[in-house]
Amino acid sequence: MLIYALDDNKIQLKVYQELYGAQIFTDYKQLMDRMRDQRPDLFICDLVMPECDGWTVVYAVQALYPDLPIIIATASTGDEQKALAQFRQCEFWSKCEYGQLKELVNKYGYPTRTDNTVN
Repeated sequence: MLIYALDDNKIQLKVYQELYGAQIFTDYKQLMDRMRDQRPDLFICDLVMPECDGWTVVYAVQALYPDLPIIIATASTGDEQKALAQFRQCEFWSKCEYGQLKELVNKYGYPTRTDNTVN
């Protein structure tokens, strides 16, 4: 299973990479170039980033792959309802709850790579 993750937080990206083998991106344009070349099975996207708006990224990804499962990751409050109301195939994850992230990724058929859990 191929997972792409976009975030401006390098520590967060390391978690995605170590736990799930995700291909990680900090640059929106590089992500979209890769998306056009190879469709992932799951996409994890931060909402609040200095160089791009996560909502814009999610719109662009869903335009390319309408059925692609997306986990919207944010520490912001109030984003869940917007995500659920506006996007197909989206889940919401609060960055504070790593157990929830594990459940969401596992839901799409991708087990954690190690027995170590991040809590």
